[in-house]
Amino acid sequence: MTNVFSLLSIFKQAHCDFVIFDLSRRVTLISHLDFCAIEENRIPYPLPLKQHAEIGIAFWKTKETPWIWFLRIPLDERGLLTQKALGDFVHCVGNAISPHSKTQCNKEDNTLPSNPYIFTPKEDKKALFHALLTAQLKLPPSQYYLATQQYFSGQSGFDHWEEIGLQGVADLCARIEQESHAKDIQNALFLMPSSPKYALLGCLEHISLPIALTQAIETHIQFLCSAPQIDIFLVAACLRGLSGSDLASQQNTIKRILSYQALQHREIYIAIAGRCWTALLDADLLRSFLILMTQENDPLFFEQILSSLVTLPTLRPALLALIHSKDPTPFLHSMSQYQQRIRQNASHPERYPHTKKGERA
Repeated sequence: MTNVFSLLSIFKQAHCDFVIFDLSRRVTLISHLDFCAIEENRIPYPLPLKQHAEIGIAFWKTKETPWIWFLRIPLDERGLLTQKALGDFVHCVGNAISPHSKTQCNKEDNTLPSNPYIFTPKEDKKALFHALLTAQLKLPPSQYYLATQQYFSGQSGFDHWEEIGLQGVADLCARIEQESHAKDIQNALFLMPSSPKYALLGCLEHISLPIALTQAIETHIQFLCSAPQIDIFLVAACLRGLSGSDLASQQNTIKRILSYQALQHREIYIAIAGRCWTALLDADLLRSFLILMTQENDPLFFEQILSSLVTLPTLRPALLALIHSKDPTPFLHSMSQYQQRIRQNASHPERYPHTKKGERA
């Protein structure tokens, strides 16, 4: 069905330019063409999280400071935007931006009147959204950018990181193709303490990585895996940081990581499911991943991860084929339990219960 009264039509009628980012899993740009198809329910939301679409929208007229909205809209069992919720929000927007409305947008902080679809993203996603937005619109970065540049270039010493700020790291990563940022990050990765390293890797989760930086993170993972006692959480952070690398690199790295018994750990599984799910398009890797998860001997954890993955349109066909398979694999019992729960919760096999835990948003 087509929404005559939609967000896109409102922006066009108001003669506004706009950009839309997905905030559900990774902070990534959604094209106008794709968002039009999403709004019209011609395609499911591509990257749902907890059965919702989390979206960041910036819009502006010429020479105006962008207005920003963060929306969290529920999805139905098919992964489509719930039309009633979308209609309610569009109605709210129409009233708020009308020059005759008594409940207009707040021009001081670019917010809408109170409504149930506005949410506050986590700090790392919010920082990346602002960084990517200002980079795309060629606006100045935050006040932390210069100090962050100096830190990653080694000018201020890698032990003095307290003042660089998460927003500064996000600004640097969003501008990774400018100046020598990629090379500076690549060098700093091996020299910086763990606290700023976690912040860096958290920002890199949302960035398309240059080949040299991908290789540097892979080398760092190999170094961590050679330690007498492997830091599982840092390896997981590095793995999430590779989510913007090419597919072959992700798949090869995941296969190597999962070959270490010490890294067959739920923190690693959550990183794969939450950030590197595209690697699971490899059928053999998907099967191996599911088998390893069953060794946790935690059916609820298995179900939570599987429920999260099955909402992703790109993975759903392969997962549903496995769920309904009669092949006697080691994870058949867990699959059978999951299939039985599906039947208890819905009359159609493509419907699914949704996870509330088991992944890092």
